[in-house]
Amino acid sequence: MVIININDLFISTYNILYIYERNYEMDKRKISIPKSIFRIIRLIITTILIIILLRIFRNFIPFINIDNSSILIPGLILSVLVCTVLFDKVRLSNLGLAFTSKSIFTFIYGLIIASVSVIAIAAYAFFQNIQGTELLITPKWFNADNLSLLVFYLMVAFGEELFFRGYIISTLRSSGLKVFAVLMSSFIFMLIHLVNSETTLLTLIGTFMAGLLLAILYVKFNNLWVCIGFHLAWNFLQDSVIHVPTKGTEVISIVVLAFMTLLASLSFKSSESFETKTT
Repeated sequence: MVIININDLFISTYNILYIYERNYEMDKRKISIPKSIFRIIRLIITTILIIILLRIFRNFIPFINIDNSSILIPGLILSVLVCTVLFDKVRLSNLGLAFTSKSIFTFIYGLIIASVSVIAIAAYAFFQNIQGTELLITPKWFNADNLSLLVFYLMVAFGEELFFRGYIISTLRSSGLKVFAVLMSSFIFMLIHLVNSETTLLTLIGTFMAGLLLAILYVKFNNLWVCIGFHLAWNFLQDSVIHVPTKGTEVISIVVLAFMTLLASLSFKSSESFETKTT
């Protein structure tokens, strides 16, 4: 049995944030704490206003059939664009979106971590005979529906990571609120998933752990693509490759995510030496 020491987890998280602070290159312009908090509040208000405008705009285009949940992702992306480019007057690359050879590596790394996590949860579900667990790959699996689903989840991953990790963490970190940035982004990430129909206390804890893992990966690589890769694989695999029901797998999901978070935290020293050798 894997025993997760929560105290060690948060101590490791706290320590790695300081280890990587000297390598932090995403937004070197330091701002005050009140100003960083103001920017987060402004981001949330901007998002709400943009989503309202998108809903109104949708009503004037009858041939576009978009439900309310599908408007959320464009709203997140547009709000970050407005706040970053128009208000803050900085480049999106400052949020970790610079696409380089390192970005390809980190994207694949995120895909692998998520795949291992989903396989571990699915193996538990199969072993426990949890109803609804099934392998969805068939001879006709490669089709337009799964391709469109892949594109959809890529948009979801891009929008949510740009909003929660890219803007929120980089803004709070630029004022020195390193640990608070990780915890706050994870908390807001958890809150937005309250709209899910299957939400329970355990699923919320799991979502918070997922947000914590993604935040640590973001800080570790100073790159948003690792988070996008993880987010994409996590959603897509569970929806179109291995269906794992939420009910019955809440605890194992928390354990797997906590283990991955602890592993990512403890790997920061070796990652730092790796970065030193390769840069």
